[in-house]
Amino acid sequence: MAKSRRHQNTSSKKACTSCSDKISNLSDDLILKILYFLSSKQVVQTSVLSKRWVLLWTLVPTLNLQDSYRSIFDQQDRMKFVHFVDRVLFLKKSASVEKFSLNCQPIYGQSCISKWICTAVEQGLREVDISVTEISKEYLVKLPSGLFLMKTLKILKLHGGIMVDVLVSVCLPSLKILHLLRVKYANAESISCFISGCPSLEKLHIDVRISPDNMMNFNISVPTLITLYLSLEYAFEEEPHAENFEINAPALKNLIYIIYTSSVSMHKQYFVENFPCIREANICVPEFCRTEILKAVSGVGCLRLTWNQDFFDLVLVRDTLTMLCLFIFFSVWLKLRTDITLDDAFYK
Repeated sequence: MAKSRRHQNTSSKKACTSCSDKISNLSDDLILKILYFLSSKQVVQTSVLSKRWVLLWTLVPTLNLQDSYRSIFDQQDRMKFVHFVDRVLFLKKSASVEKFSLNCQPIYGQSCISKWICTAVEQGLREVDISVTEISKEYLVKLPSGLFLMKTLKILKLHGGIMVDVLVSVCLPSLKILHLLRVKYANAESISCFISGCPSLEKLHIDVRISPDNMMNFNISVPTLITLYLSLEYAFEEEPHAENFEINAPALKNLIYIIYTSSVSMHKQYFVENFPCIREANICVPEFCRTEILKAVSGVGCLRLTWNQDFFDLVLVRDTLTMLCLFIFFSVWLKLRTDITLDDAFYK
């Protein structure tokens, strides 16, 4: 019995040694690829493993700074996070950083958050992902102008309690992917000014709640745009004074367009250029812009529609359509024109 236990202990030690050897035998490049997917806090904690790891974490090409929800109520927790971020940014100054991710509460204040972003921007970043918890208008964070002048930036994602206030001409010549999710805008032209400074943009995702204090004009004119995801929520108790809306994207292949509204309103000017390269479209829009959108995607191959109107005219897309998915409310009767023949279409 004793021999059996000794044998098990010996086997366990050998297994642990074997695991330890496997980790220690990994190359620095492979370890850095693994650490790439961890938060900066977890990455820094690896420095206590051995002498080899003391400075290895500083070579990770990412800064992934994740705040805790407790910091809103716990001052000590906030102080720890501020000290940690300041220390990490200081130690990473001389290292190469490609991706900067910041997810925090706005309670730290404009100056503190701007300082962190400015310090990171100096690294010549390729990807930036900033998410700020939205609390109220008083805590909206304005981004430093240096973020809009980065020649190396390829991916930019902004989410939550951020005020997009374009005070300088945007110059992001390398930007390929842009996400603007539930952020606020300083004026009606903010989105148009922002996008006009991104001549190489290929993927654009805008999710916005439009209200009397967050009105805007959409003028999306990007010759290189391939994928467009628009989600617009209109929050009006009365009939809104709608904004101008123009889209010109001749290279567009994929479109997701969703509008949430409780009122039927016409835009002051609603104009959508034809998308000659369109392949797939997912559309959920009210009646006031339905015809314009269907005309724009007349060459689409795969179309998904969600409708709550009494009638929709599919003759606009009948020539090229190969797959059609309809998602309708139970109270709606589907009325198809008798002259429409979709031999290859599938109705789901």
